[in-house]
Amino acid sequence: PRLLYRVASLRSRELFMITVITLCLGTAWLTSRAGLSLALGAFLAGLIISESEYSNAALSSVIPFRDIFTSFFFVSMGMLLNTGFFAAHALPIIGLIIGIIILKAIIGAVAVIPAGVSLQNMILTGLAIGQIGEFAFILSRSGIEYGLLGPDLEQVFLAVSVGTMTVAPFVIASAPRVTSAVRRLPLPGWLKARDAALKVAPANGPKQGHIVIIGFGPMGRHVADAARSTGVPYMAIELNPTTVREERKKGEPIFFGDAINESVLAHAGVEGARVVVITIPNADTARHVTAIARKMNPKCAIITRTRYMEDSLSLYTLGADEVICEEFETAAEVLMRVLIKYPVPKTDIDRLVASMRTDRYEMLREASEQVPSLRDIELHLDNAAISIVRVEEGAPIAGKTLAETDLRQKYDVTVLAIRRGAETLAGPDGGTMIEAGDLCILIDAGRGNGEISPLFRRGSDAVSSSSPKNQSEQT
Repeated sequence: PRLLYRVASLRSRELFMITVITLCLGTAWLTSRAGLSLALGAFLAGLIISESEYSNAALSSVIPFRDIFTSFFFVSMGMLLNTGFFAAHALPIIGLIIGIIILKAIIGAVAVIPAGVSLQNMILTGLAIGQIGEFAFILSRSGIEYGLLGPDLEQVFLAVSVGTMTVAPFVIASAPRVTSAVRRLPLPGWLKARDAALKVAPANGPKQGHIVIIGFGPMGRHVADAARSTGVPYMAIELNPTTVREERKKGEPIFFGDAINESVLAHAGVEGARVVVITIPNADTARHVTAIARKMNPKCAIITRTRYMEDSLSLYTLGADEVICEEFETAAEVLMRVLIKYPVPKTDIDRLVASMRTDRYEMLREASEQVPSLRDIELHLDNAAISIVRVEEGAPIAGKTLAETDLRQKYDVTVLAIRRGAETLAGPDGGTMIEAGDLCILIDAGRGNGEISPLFRRGSDAVSSSSPKNQSEQT
């Protein structure tokens, strides 16, 4: 630690990186000279550095080297495999691969039982560590040196090790199917009870028009408090079993589950939800959950939290209606508190902050190439439907005013807004001209607007002139 402190105080990134690498390789070399393995020396070096306050900086320096050396390691191990030997003994090798994965998966699943995790997480843990680890290759070197592994047995070991690592991604991906199969087995009651919350809580919860809260941290709790105080039904999903247990004792409609799985979202009733609030801080997980929720329910409003502005655009693209960015909201709050210290009227400060929010979020929505969302209007009109149609070149409706189309009188359809390039014409009147390429945002009062779709396509003549009376009504 003293050496690392002296090096870090020089503020030289290159010198710090060289020192870390020298410590790692030097310790490994010294242990090998003492009769121990290089791997043990590298392990000890890692322990020494991890105990210092510069462990994070050291890790960021060696990660590129770690990835390169790991690639070299696995490629060299793969080159030692004799494919001819594998082909000649394929059946027993495949049998060993299957047996080892099953045995290690059972051991891994049993090992996490005291942690109180769900049956699904038990199985996922077991399958994730079911393959033979890379440290086994290092041990095999010693086995060969001392004659414990002959040439044939070494090839069997290599073939089985490489085989388990090859199938590991597919084995881990099969965890949901394996979990479903295991649940059908005659398991002990205490083991089945681990998933009781996943089965019982959502079944007794709301299924239509409710809020689905994904993540029950401080933000999720605030949303739940607001929903409860206003009488809005909600259902929460949380991955922390301790939080789930404590909140369920308080009567919260919450259950344990990983929202990245469709079955968990289905249990929460996402298909019938009116709003989905995603409060997960991890950006990758939030993106996955946003995409899945949008696929399961195209009409719901999805409000997603993110830490950084750079993640907002991808969330809008994946289907989020609103993205609340902590980085931007913090900046807006800091700006407001700074201006309060000066003789600036409170109304001017509020107007400036509101303008910042509007400009920033609108810019992100436009960058995602989405028409501004109107789902929040549709949510309050149970018998109406919002649709967006593009006016094709040569369509009957192109070149006519809204009064001439008579959409409201003939089809019970109202044009809420017209998107023309970067401009949005909100609340157009009867004299507004519809042009080719426009995006028309329509609201159908209940009769359905499927019959008007030919009006927006090329090659139809369904529009006829309206009477003056109808034109004045449209206006």
